[in-house]
Amino acid sequence: MLAGGGHSHALVLMRWAMKPHLKPKGLITLINRNSTTIYSGMFPGLLAGNYQFREVLIDLRLLADKAGVSFVVGEISSLDLCRNKISVEGRLPPLGFSKISIDVGSDNRLTKDYLRMVQNKKFVLPIRPFSKSFEWIKRLDCDSRFDQSHSFNIIGSGLSAIEIAFALRERWPNRKLRLQALPHKLNQRFKRALQLSRIEVSYPRKNFNGPALICTGSQAPKWLKD
Repeated sequence: MLAGGGHSHALVLMRWAMKPHLKPKGLITLINRNSTTIYSGMFPGLLAGNYQFREVLIDLRLLADKAGVSFVVGEISSLDLCRNKISVEGRLPPLGFSKISIDVGSDNRLTKDYLRMVQNKKFVLPIRPFSKSFEWIKRLDCDSRFDQSHSFNIIGSGLSAIEIAFALRERWPNRKLRLQALPHKLNQRFKRALQLSRIEVSYPRKNFNGPALICTGSQAPKWLKD
């Protein structure tokens, strides 16, 4: 059982497709929530407008077909390592396995404050899943409800938040952008580059005007953590 269509599993499928003799004998099944997945390394380039959406997609169904692997579309909800069963939402009974490899990626790391923002603010969204945040960004391109005097906020102090901020500057040359980050976590070169790109840096705040994209790191999916 290949649980999740992450990049490592995609590479394994490609290897089996190119070198069938390396594929283990027996039935192999891949489970993933979608038949395609976005290559995360190209996502900032997609936001910046350097790639078309189809160019950043990994076609898991095609890879599985070429590798001779069965494919199940579904959201994994739980894992029972005592009975060797994996549950998929909306599908009964659970699927059994003799061996399992887990490559399900990660969820957003959201504190209680950020969870409240996501629930209560109409225009606050976590970066993951990438497909959802990308559709949201596209809708904001021509959304007249946003006054140009309001900044678009990127919340996070890590490299991914910084990269997303630069990508959005390329996408929106004239929109006000603000990186809500802990300044002591940014080195001087980053601060200088952000300044040259007209991206304001401020401490994270609970209340602000304008939409926000939360890029505050990753954590294990809840079912895997449990």
